[in-house]
Amino acid sequence: MKPFFELESQNHFAAYLDFVPFRQEIKAKEELLHELTKGSVVISSKSGLQLFYIKKVNTNIMNQTSVETTILGPQLSLSEDIQTNINLVQQRYHQPSLTAEMFETGEKSHQSVAFLYDSDTVSKDVLQSINQSIKEKIIAIDKTIVQSAAALQMLLNGRKRSLLSTMMVTERTDRIVYNLAGGKVVILIDGNPSSVITPIVFFDFMTSMEDNYRSYFRNR
Repeated sequence: MKPFFELESQNHFAAYLDFVPFRQEIKAKEELLHELTKGSVVISSKSGLQLFYIKKVNTNIMNQTSVETTILGPQLSLSEDIQTNINLVQQRYHQPSLTAEMFETGEKSHQSVAFLYDSDTVSKDVLQSINQSIKEKIIAIDKTIVQSAAALQMLLNGRKRSLLSTMMVTERTDRIVYNLAGGKVVILIDGNPSSVITPIVFFDFMTSMEDNYRSYFRNR
């Protein structure tokens, strides 16, 4: 963004702001304060207050996979920045039907959460069920701070002891893409290098991504 004094007048500066990307809509005063704590900037001009998302991200570094390692598959996992993670998925899944729904959770942390799914392959009944149950649970979580995908999974499960889960936590982008193509929903949370995949069946826990990169006899 150019400094104010490089432009001839305040009108020129206001016109320049109209073409600056990453401008956000201001809906309420409370939302404005939350966005400021996330790294946004508010500029006051003749047309009123304008909000711009210009946060410098230092958590977008992609690390080596440490939990679900493979020899022949991709070696990089998710980062701790939700926008970087969405871009990683888009880089591997080139479908215009890929949909991302963003909202927040946490009473004080206001963590950004993203729902990713392929609108062409996901079951409409499954998507409706997730919107009515999981999404509403995430929005209604009364915990002060939610900082990890594993913690989010436990909160959504609602039980301390559960034999079979309908969700899976993964750090691998190739597993995310594989499940998106299969019609499942992926949940990303800002600040955590893991995701939650749902719905999951028992067989999903018995497979490794390494199985996709080796022949049957070499895997056994």
